[in-house]
Amino acid sequence: DAIILSVACFDIGEYVRHYPRGK
Repeated sequence: DAIILSVACFDIGEYVRHYPRGK
């Protein structure tokens, strides 16, 4: 589902932005 994918990508982007060490 496109909406779920877009929300998931946004959440991942926020996580990476706040926790760059997680990469």
